[in-house]
Amino acid sequence: MKQPVFSAAQVADESLETVRYGVEHTRWLTALMAAIPAVLDASSPAENRMDVAKDLARLGHYLAHDCSQYLNAESERLDNALNAVQEVK
Repeated sequence: MKQPVFSAAQVADESLETVRYGVEHTRWLTALMAAIPAVLDASSPAENRMDVAKDLARLGHYLAHDCSQYLNAESERLDNALNAVQEVK
């Protein structure tokens, strides 16, 4: 299946959306990683704190992996779209 041909402006717009996605995920990861020490320092029983910290770490891993996979796929797609725009010129 052939990729649709985009204009340079469309590629730029989609690139900005991809960067915004990365920024949003980075903010989430920052908040999540800051929450882990707070959970570990809380006054609840140690076993509960460890379980919550592990769950937060797993969530952080999932978000980081998902973001990495998405950004990698998008960068390849946008690179191909930009190359197609340059070939049309």
